[in-house]
Amino acid sequence: MKKIITILLTAVAFLTACQEVLARADEMPKEELKGIRFSVPDKMDYVLERTRSEGQVSFVTLFPEDAPKGEIIVTFLALLELLRQHRVNFITPADYTKGSRTYELVCRIIDKIRIDFDLLKLSR
Repeated sequence: MKKIITILLTAVAFLTACQEVLARADEMPKEELKGIRFSVPDKMDYVLERTRSEGQVSFVTLFPEDAPKGEIIVTFLALLELLRQHRVNFITPADYTKGSRTYELVCRIIDKIRIDFDLLKLSR
Protein backbone atom coordinates (compact mmCIF):
# COMPACT_ATOMS: atom_id res chain seq x y z
CA MET A 1 0.00 0.00 0.00
CA LYS A 2 1.39 3.39 -1.00
CA LYS A 3 1.66 6.06 1.65
CA ILE A 4 0.03 9.32 0.61
CA ILE A 5 2.25 12.27 1.41
CA THR A 6 0.61 15.55 2.33
CA ILE A 7 1.77 18.93 1.05
CA LEU A 8 0.27 21.97 2.80
CA LEU A 9 -1.16 24.52 0.40
CA THR A 10 -4.05 26.96 0.10
CA ALA A 11 -5.46 27.97 -3.28
CA VAL A 12 -4.34 31.57 -2.86
CA ALA A 13 -1.01 30.40 -1.46
CA PHE A 14 -0.59 28.14 -4.50
CA LEU A 15 -0.96 31.02 -6.94
CA THR A 16 1.20 33.30 -4.82
CA ALA A 17 3.86 30.60 -4.45
CA CYS A 18 3.92 29.94 -8.19
CA GLN A 19 4.34 33.65 -8.90
CA GLU A 20 7.09 33.93 -6.30
CA VAL A 21 8.98 30.88 -7.56
CA LEU A 22 8.73 31.98 -11.20
CA ALA A 23 9.78 35.54 -10.34
CA ARG A 24 12.94 34.15 -8.73
CA ALA A 25 13.64 32.15 -11.88
CA ASP A 26 13.27 35.27 -14.05
CA GLU A 27 16.13 36.87 -12.14
CA MET A 28 18.56 34.06 -13.01
CA PRO A 29 20.91 34.87 -15.92
CA LYS A 30 19.95 32.85 -19.02
CA GLU A 31 23.53 31.73 -19.76
CA GLU A 32 23.54 29.77 -16.49
CA LEU A 33 20.78 27.50 -17.82
CA LYS A 34 22.83 25.91 -20.62
CA GLY A 35 23.58 22.24 -20.07
CA ILE A 36 21.37 21.87 -16.97
CA ARG A 37 19.04 18.87 -17.25
CA PHE A 38 16.17 17.82 -15.01
CA SER A 39 13.93 14.78 -15.29
CA VAL A 40 10.43 14.20 -13.96
CA PRO A 41 11.38 10.85 -12.33
CA ASP A 42 14.35 12.50 -10.55
CA LYS A 43 12.13 15.30 -9.27
CA MET A 44 9.47 12.79 -8.18
CA ASP A 45 12.16 11.06 -6.11
CA TYR A 46 13.24 14.44 -4.72
CA VAL A 47 9.69 15.34 -3.63
CA LEU A 48 9.10 11.93 -2.07
CA GLU A 49 12.43 12.04 -0.22
CA ARG A 50 11.69 15.52 1.14
CA THR A 51 8.27 14.49 2.35
CA ARG A 52 9.58 11.23 3.86
CA SER A 53 12.27 13.06 5.81
CA GLU A 54 10.20 16.11 6.83
CA GLY A 55 6.62 14.83 6.88
CA GLN A 56 4.34 17.58 5.60
CA VAL A 57 6.11 20.18 3.51
CA SER A 58 5.12 23.57 2.22
CA PHE A 59 4.72 23.76 -1.57
CA VAL A 60 7.13 26.67 -2.04
CA THR A 61 9.95 24.87 -0.21
CA LEU A 62 10.01 22.19 -2.91
CA PHE A 63 11.60 24.71 -5.26
CA PRO A 64 15.19 25.78 -4.46
CA GLU A 65 15.67 29.57 -4.24
CA ASP A 66 18.06 29.53 -7.21
CA ALA A 67 16.01 27.12 -9.36
CA PRO A 68 15.86 28.01 -13.07
CA LYS A 69 12.49 27.91 -14.85
CA GLY A 70 13.25 24.52 -16.39
CA GLU A 71 13.73 22.97 -12.96
CA ILE A 72 10.56 24.65 -11.66
CA ILE A 73 8.52 23.31 -14.57
CA VAL A 74 9.91 19.78 -14.20
CA THR A 75 9.31 19.83 -10.43
CA PHE A 76 5.73 20.98 -11.02
CA LEU A 77 5.20 18.18 -13.57
CA ALA A 78 6.62 15.72 -11.03
CA LEU A 79 4.09 16.96 -8.45
CA LEU A 80 1.24 16.54 -10.95
CA GLU A 81 2.39 13.00 -11.74
CA LEU A 82 2.62 12.15 -8.03
CA LEU A 83 -0.92 13.52 -7.58
CA ARG A 84 -2.14 11.46 -10.53
CA GLN A 85 -0.60 8.34 -8.97
CA HIS A 86 -2.19 9.22 -5.59
CA ARG A 87 1.27 9.28 -3.98
CA VAL A 88 0.96 12.84 -2.66
CA ASN A 89 -1.95 14.91 -1.49
CA PHE A 90 -2.42 18.64 -1.15
CA ILE A 91 -4.35 19.91 1.84
CA THR A 92 -5.67 23.34 2.56
CA PRO A 93 -5.87 24.62 6.10
CA ALA A 94 -9.15 26.45 6.69
CA ASP A 95 -10.77 28.47 9.45
CA TYR A 96 -14.26 27.16 10.15
CA THR A 97 -14.86 29.27 13.26
CA LYS A 98 -18.19 31.05 13.40
CA GLY A 99 -17.98 34.34 11.54
CA SER A 100 -15.00 33.34 9.37
CA ARG A 101 -15.23 33.66 5.59
CA THR A 102 -15.09 29.86 5.19
CA TYR A 103 -17.84 29.35 7.79
CA GLU A 104 -20.09 31.87 6.02
CA LEU A 105 -19.44 30.25 2.63
CA VAL A 106 -20.20 26.74 3.94
CA CYS A 107 -23.41 28.02 5.59
CA ARG A 108 -24.53 29.58 2.29
CA ILE A 109 -23.83 26.37 0.40
CA ILE A 110 -25.82 24.36 2.96
CA ASP A 111 -28.67 26.92 2.76
CA LYS A 112 -28.71 26.62 -1.05
CA ILE A 113 -28.83 22.82 -0.86
CA ARG A 114 -31.74 23.05 1.61
CA ILE A 115 -33.61 25.55 -0.61
CA ASP A 116 -33.04 23.42 -3.73
CA PHE A 117 -34.34 20.38 -1.83
CA ASP A 118 -37.41 22.29 -0.62
CA LEU A 119 -38.13 23.52 -4.15
CA LEU A 120 -37.82 19.98 -5.48
CA LYS A 121 -40.34 18.75 -2.89
CA LEU A 122 -42.79 21.54 -3.84
CA SER A 123 -42.55 20.72 -7.54
CA ARG A 124 -43.71 17.12 -7.01
